[in-house]
Amino acid sequence: MKTFLLIAALAGALVGAAGTGFAQQQPAPGPGVRPATCSQQAAFCKSGCGSYGRDRQCAFNCDHSLAECMTSGFWKNLNTGQMLPRRKE
Repeated sequence: MKTFLLIAALAGALVGAAGTGFAQQQPAPGPGVRPATCSQQAAFCKSGCGSYGRDRQCAFNCDHSLAECMTSGFWKNLNTGQMLPRRKE
């Protein structure tokens, strides 16, 4: 019986620790929360990129889209091709 209680307590501690890490994640912007400027959109874009291998291409694409947005005022969504209006700042 003591072994069962010890295992149950350990399992509960592991589940609690896993839940704590999940709770610290930042929520993704929903439909009502959108980046308003080119710079904010670029920061959001880069937050989805990592720092290894193919993720460098992701960061490059974000920088390229930022440059285009600063000249045109539109952010091009590379996945859909949709042009999103953004302020140039």
